[in-house]
Amino acid sequence: MPKIPSDAIDKYFGLQLGLMKFGQVKIDKVMPLKYIRRMNDPDYRLKKYQQQVRDQQCAAAEDASQSEWYQYTGLEDGQIRLLHILPGTDGSNIECKLVTRSFNDADPFHYEALSYTWGDPSVVQYISCDGKTLQVTLADYGLPPADAPEWKTLDALLWRPWFVRIWIVQEITLARHSVVLCANKTISWENFLWIIRFLRLRNLEGTYNLDVSPAYRLGFLGHAHRSGRPLPLLELLGLFRRSLATDPHDKVYGLLGLAASHEVEIDYRIPYAQVYLDVAKSIMKESLDILSHVEDTDWKERTDMPSWVPNWAVHRYAAPFLTLDERFSHAFQANGKTSPSFQFGSDGRSLVIKGVVLDFVSAVGHRLGSSDRIYRPDRNSLSGKPLEAVQPILHTFQTKRMRFCELLILNLKTYPTGEEIRSVLARTMALDAKIRVPLRLYDKTAQEGAEEELDLVKAYPMWRSLFATFSFETSRVPEDGSQTQEAAMAMAYHQGVSWPAGGRRVFTTKNGYAGWGPWGIGRGDAVVVFEGGKTAYILREVSNASRKVPGQAKTYEFRGEAYLHGFMNGEGFGGDYSSEEFHIV
Repeated sequence: MPKIPSDAIDKYFGLQLGLMKFGQVKIDKVMPLKYIRRMNDPDYRLKKYQQQVRDQQCAAAEDASQSEWYQYTGLEDGQIRLLHILPGTDGSNIECKLVTRSFNDADPFHYEALSYTWGDPSVVQYISCDGKTLQVTLADYGLPPADAPEWKTLDALLWRPWFVRIWIVQEITLARHSVVLCANKTISWENFLWIIRFLRLRNLEGTYNLDVSPAYRLGFLGHAHRSGRPLPLLELLGLFRRSLATDPHDKVYGLLGLAASHEVEIDYRIPYAQVYLDVAKSIMKESLDILSHVEDTDWKERTDMPSWVPNWAVHRYAAPFLTLDERFSHAFQANGKTSPSFQFGSDGRSLVIKGVVLDFVSAVGHRLGSSDRIYRPDRNSLSGKPLEAVQPILHTFQTKRMRFCELLILNLKTYPTGEEIRSVLARTMALDAKIRVPLRLYDKTAQEGAEEELDLVKAYPMWRSLFATFSFETSRVPEDGSQTQEAAMAMAYHQGVSWPAGGRRVFTTKNGYAGWGPWGIGRGDAVVVFEGGKTAYILREVSNASRKVPGQAKTYEFRGEAYLHGFMNGEGFGGDYSSEEFHIV
């Protein structure tokens, strides 16, 4: 690779990166100082919030019939307002109505008084009141402030071992009625899950430093089960892969009672490696999606299992591409119109599958980020020091790695598809996601629910400037009280890029393509697509003669799924393509 000036990427995006000195990061020209002061000034945020409310009321007063904002009306002596919260489904917007009543009315009326305090003015939500939009702070939901001890208590509860045991999945899902008991406190399981869903759907985990994922997964499964929509076995295995079991057999057996259908017979006398192989063969009758669940080679614990079979007994560091949300679904149709074409070898372990070689890996970037919150800053230590103390150092290393990945792609200069290289960089880093940005994030006059599609190319340098300031793995990008369009675009892009970056590496190929691959990817690896496979995949030719399939010129080891920009919508099977058979052990 030709040598590239170290400041090339800085000049390219027109920003100065943080400098580290004596373990501290100095921010220079990344964010104006006035914004940094405002973020840490509660008085400023309160005044800003109050000004926004006044502006909304003035707009409503000009023409109440046309304005979307709710307008308060004056009260006479002896009058009060009663709030009626209307029924709704889980995750739906809050709708209510305000009714004016007088203590002088002949008809008595009943109500409950709520004592509340103003919440953080920089964290607001919007509700519907009498068909109009009303801006409220989080305290209006009755939530404690972010530094309240209740949040640490909830966090401690969510990290109890119970939530990550495999057998409790079936127990809690099939139970008719459950109660959460902790010390002398109780709450129904339904109400507990309501809190969990509220925190997740309102994007409050970052605000209160929580991770509700284990409980949220249980709630998601329970809702599907009660709705008469049992999940496929593969989805269950992926959903609860991080759950723990004393016996590796139970990573499969503990979920069979909840699966929509399966062909697995429970027999603890069979080695669990054989059980995992049999499960993989059974699932592959439906699709090749199980290949996306194969863990990285760096995480494999057994060498006696075929490389194409997921070892459910070990955690997967990166989230499988096919488990990402609908923003990425269009990016994983690499099979085009083809259907799976494969068979199992005579040994019952090897996989013979048809596909096409797209290219070969020529350069690999550094490892980036994590898609799961494996390390807890408040609970882990490094050399006896809290992780917060070394975060600036770790962040600087991460920034340097990110710069190398950028240069890896930018150094291609041109792209075989003719796409401009800056566009390739921005789209590849986010898996070409179709991200929708709510206009309300930066335009308070926008209609409720109005969105626009994020321009990845424009958003990338905005995200990159925030990345130079804040930790890449943070779940909440800091912002000032008056969020700008640039900040909203940066945060939306951050959500898109955090998934592919977790536990993967950027790579480029001999013919000048770029993409994402597993940690264990290396130079010379083949980038292929399989007939019927939704993603690209990485294969490595086996050099050990004892592992080769007899009678075959080439035998491969499966390394993992991949994204190759320009080949994710069936391009590899375009025209008169010619498939070949890959023998994978």
